[in-house]
Amino acid sequence: MAKIINKNNHLQGELKKCLWYRRISRIIGIPSLLLILPTRGITLIPFLIALVAYNINDKKANVLSSGLEGENKANSIFEKLSDDYYVLSDLNVKVDNKTSQIDNIVVGSNGIFVIETKNLNGLIEGNEDDKEIVQHKVGIKGGRYSKTFYNPIKQVSTHVYRVSDMLKRYNLNKWVQGAVYFTNKNCVVDINSTRIPVFSAGEDGDKEILNYILNYDRSNVTITQEEKIKIVGILKEFCIGVNVESNISMHLKVSNADFNNYSNSNLDNLRIQREMVDREFMEFSRKSVTAFDEGGFIQGEGFNPSDTMASEMSRMNDMFNNF
Repeated sequence: MAKIINKNNHLQGELKKCLWYRRISRIIGIPSLLLILPTRGITLIPFLIALVAYNINDKKANVLSSGLEGENKANSIFEKLSDDYYVLSDLNVKVDNKTSQIDNIVVGSNGIFVIETKNLNGLIEGNEDDKEIVQHKVGIKGGRYSKTFYNPIKQVSTHVYRVSDMLKRYNLNKWVQGAVYFTNKNCVVDINSTRIPVFSAGEDGDKEILNYILNYDRSNVTITQEEKIKIVGILKEFCIGVNVESNISMHLKVSNADFNNYSNSNLDNLRIQREMVDREFMEFSRKSVTAFDEGGFIQGEGFNPSDTMASEMSRMNDMFNNF
């Protein structure tokens, strides 16, 4: 079994955040809707804001969920490689202030592979030189429609260039090979490509991409165990956003403890910042359905929010404070 270096995925955190905002939007939107008539339309704006926020986060959550599912499928396939391979997932590689979000990098004795995964269904058509390629789908009700998206071959080609450039700065002049992997079995791929291989799980691509990596042979590619460890160490540095320009002289091997401590510290800071924003959002929402003389925004003769509403908003505020 291959050595999996990083099983954490930024999509998980983003998905949880979207689901949380979607839930809060629903909680705020429903009472705002019910209070439109009693407040003579004053809560219409909070309701519309909550509705828009719900739709935005719902769509984003669906996209993130699909992407996370695809990357998890890819990891389960790459784990089947032999134990002399290293697999790194969900990397943010930063070179010259330009960042690439890379799904997977596989490092083995016979090469370095940068792999872009897509969890799409339907028919995918295009050519390697196209800026965008086309996805044809059949909807739930049988309707047919098409949409374009950025060519993953061009996307992975950019990733390959940045990874190769980064390694050269550390005197590691190694060939880096790109590949595109469509992980959804309900996907048919018709992409003409000669430089970057394209694999589809719906067309036995799971086995093909493993065979491609295992049997990859270039006469000028030989990576020793020491070089593999060095490459993985460099990639782990860049996974947490260290800029190559300011760290050329750094010690190349990063221990797992240092890497995890650095990552956890950054995650804690992001969590604190997110909680501060969440609390401010919750406080604004509470005031939007609270009378002015009770510290809220709503004014007008005859407005008297129910004890149930006040109690519910107070409970949600306490929930945020304890989150």
